[in-house]
Amino acid sequence: ISDFANVNPGEKEIVLDIGDETYLAPLLQNLWARYGKENVDQPDRFTIVLPAGVAGEEELEHMVVADPSETLYMDVIYALQYIAPEGFKVRRQYIRDEKFYYVASEDTLPADIVETMVMPIFAKMGVTL
Repeated sequence: ISDFANVNPGEKEIVLDIGDETYLAPLLQNLWARYGKENVDQPDRFTIVLPAGVAGEEELEHMVVADPSETLYMDVIYALQYIAPEGFKVRRQYIRDEKFYYVASEDTLPADIVETMVMPIFAKMGVTL
């Protein structure tokens, strides 16, 4: 939370001042799941209030709301599709177990492209698909 909001503890309540509302929806989902909807008040879109005894300041500051690495591979694939030459109409992609590949060609790709071209390259890195 500390990356996009300030945690301001008080005697009776903890106030979260949201600086970037990009992660507001997932933050609310996390807070509701952890502390219950009855303990999470949102008087406006930039403020969230919790009772003081429900959560600690440090616990809130270190709460993970969104992990960008979860979408990293899809973002890289999207970038590759965007920058690939227009003639590369045939594309194959694979994302699983923290590994991915993206193969593009203007010609048809043989069915065994993974076995003949991709797997040997991964093998050079000591990785198996």
